[in-house]
Amino acid sequence: MTLRETLPSLLSDTADPLWPTDVHYRSGALAARGSDGDHLLTDLVDRAGDAAVVRTASGTLVAVVRAVAVVHDHGLLRVVTTGTPSGSRPARARVASRHALARPVPVRLCTAGVCLCPAVDLAADVRAGDVLALVSAAGGVPIAEPVIDLGGQTVPALPAMVGTRVARTYTVSPLVRPSASLSPRVI
Repeated sequence: MTLRETLPSLLSDTADPLWPTDVHYRSGALAARGSDGDHLLTDLVDRAGDAAVVRTASGTLVAVVRAVAVVHDHGLLRVVTTGTPSGSRPARARVASRHALARPVPVRLCTAGVCLCPAVDLAADVRAGDVLALVSAAGGVPIAEPVIDLGGQTVPALPAMVGTRVARTYTVSPLVRPSASLSPRVI
């Protein structure tokens, strides 16, 4: 088994025509290309408060949310995320905060008590605390959150919170093995 088979996120993003070309993996996390360089999606969602819509340099919209719970639901994984649903269904989803170590499986994404779609393929090792990137086929976004525009302006540096811990609470199904990523992330 090769490293590319072990880490599917190392494969070229050009293999998926629905995935935007200016959202790519950098140093193990998804980054969006802006007019002033690459920005990690995890940093952008932390700055916006757990859910955001990112407009890349080419104008593509990517919804970035945080998984707050992962439970088994009638044979599918159900991932509860942050954000307010907008009515648009996600066509693709990826774990943005790390390299996924498992193959994609059908996952039901839900937010605010509403399921965003019947099923979308996402890595089977998704866990509470992961940051997810969602892309819709029709150009819309699956959540209605503030837009961070990377196309025409520079994104300001993080405020004085750098180096502090951000307290988060996550719930995990007893069927999903807890892991080290459930602890708060140091930024």
